[in-house]
Amino acid sequence: AKTCIDLLKMALERGVSCPIVLLTGKGDQHIDLEAMRLGAMDYLVKSELDSEKLNRCIRYSLERAESVRRLRESETRLRNIFEHMKDAVLLKRPNGLIFYHNTAALTLLGFDETDIRQLHFRDLFVTVSDYDRYVQALEHRDLLDHFDALLLRKNNERTLCSLHISRHTDSEGLPYIMIVIQDITTRKKLERDRLLAEKA
Repeated sequence: AKTCIDLLKMALERGVSCPIVLLTGKGDQHIDLEAMRLGAMDYLVKSELDSEKLNRCIRYSLERAESVRRLRESETRLRNIFEHMKDAVLLKRPNGLIFYHNTAALTLLGFDETDIRQLHFRDLFVTVSDYDRYVQALEHRDLLDHFDALLLRKNNERTLCSLHISRHTDSEGLPYIMIVIQDITTRKKLERDRLLAEKA
């Protein structure tokens, strides 16, 4: 009564975590690719099935499922670390679109979850010159430390921040950029007040 794709979706909805192998009557590349995208570990065509292929498929699926489990655990640990950081953390693609943020980023910048996912990173800079300076600096380096710039909060308030920026590649080989942001407005004001007091 249901297709293999329907069954896979049901399994995912119900939280089934064991590796699933798709057994098809005939090879259909579109269905096979969709099944793998949904989480099937492998697929077999009934007419081509023998004990050697079945054994290899089961072994491969168990190994792949363990790798996926370890990767998800690692991602969960990283997300937990980011969420408990006092500094704001943003992850963005090279095209500038933000795809991850921690709670501290929302607090610092004043955006909600929907707003921040629609932002281009350049939208956070008060001046175009600061954004251009960031782009030029990152062109020839994989790491920028203590990059100071004025960022714009949702309420149009300006905040002086120190950015730590680094290039990375995810598990699928896609590049992304991590930005750790510290609000240094108060610190800079105290430093300026101290210098003025020393000159007086």
